[in-house]
Amino acid sequence: MLLINVDIEKEFVFTKEYGITSVPTLKLFRRGQVVETLHGYQSEADLSKLLDLYVTRDSDLNLGKAIELYSEGKQALAYQMITDAIVDDPVNPRLPMTRCKLVMHEGRYPEALKLIHSVPDEVQQNTEIQQLRYLLEFYDEADLATDLETLRHNSEQEPNDLTVKKQLITHYVFAREFELALNLLVQIKEQDPSFHEQYARRAMLKIFSILGDGHPLIGQYRSNLQRYSY
Repeated sequence: MLLINVDIEKEFVFTKEYGITSVPTLKLFRRGQVVETLHGYQSEADLSKLLDLYVTRDSDLNLGKAIELYSEGKQALAYQMITDAIVDDPVNPRLPMTRCKLVMHEGRYPEALKLIHSVPDEVQQNTEIQQLRYLLEFYDEADLATDLETLRHNSEQEPNDLTVKKQLITHYVFAREFELALNLLVQIKEQDPSFHEQYARRAMLKIFSILGDGHPLIGQYRSNLQRYSY
């Protein structure tokens, strides 16, 4: 682990890039991406507990073997190995996250969402788990029986039909076309900010979380969270 202390009064570019509004703010990077953000002073015990979630654990070795089994077509054995690893090490977020991704790969999105909701509260706070949960919630709302082109056509024909826009947004998130999704969310906020209990605001926050700290789209669309709100 490399610990870096940044003077935000001198290195103000980081203040803007990472949305630093107060100090102390701690951002934990893993493989070049922000995986946790903490505000205020933290105890040594809490920090150690947080870091334990991201360092390699014994259960990660079994996870690697399970992925090999899955790639060899031995899905049942792979799932069983991951399940056993979760029982032995329930606080390793990579175990349920990998299981959910495999289930998603097979198109079983409701089951994947159910798995995410079943993990311990401590693991639920993991940033990558939260991102996966938000992504699955979009999948769960998607009307996959209607293709993207049909939804686009319907939206053009009925520009005031916000329900169609909502379905189109889920398809865009599904395709990771986040800017197109955010553009439609801005339109919904302009037309009816209270639509489906402020759906546009909630969906924007979910997309921001999926994108992760520092993504340029967040800075571009953050101001829209305040506009048109009651």
